[in-house]
Amino acid sequence: MAKGAVLAASDPKQQARELNINGLECGIFSYLLTHYLWQEDTNIDRIFKKIVPELTEDLEQTPRYEVKVGSGYQLQNPYFIQTPNSPAQAVVTQVNGSNAQLWLGGVDLRKVTAGTVFTAVSGTGQVRVAVREGIVAQANIERAVTVGTPLRLMA
Repeated sequence: MAKGAVLAASDPKQQARELNINGLECGIFSYLLTHYLWQEDTNIDRIFKKIVPELTEDLEQTPRYEVKVGSGYQLQNPYFIQTPNSPAQAVVTQVNGSNAQLWLGGVDLRKVTAGTVFTAVSGTGQVRVAVREGIVAQANIERAVTVGTPLRLMA
């Protein structure tokens, strides 16, 4: 019985699966969970309602969660804090002249190709992806960014 919240990639009698997603070998549940944890206005229940349909039946993997009985944790922010930072889909990890390195932990990698534009969550920073390998991308800086700048896909 959970004292807080427990998130599991599969039922205890199932195997959690790994897949190659656009060049990144990863657990499918972990990949999807990471993506949805970065989304705005989310809770554990909503995250699972988004993840479960994305897992095809041939994977034979049913993610599950358990929360402390009567706590309502499934309807709260999964970080258990009142004021999380603004949601982001990527973060600038290095800057070298007019080039930046990005960590793409919160974005669906299927949407990131050469030419994809990210803008700063706050401010005016903007970068354009030159090349991506796994969850790291090299980008050209179009408007100034610094290390640590949280980014979103440009709409």
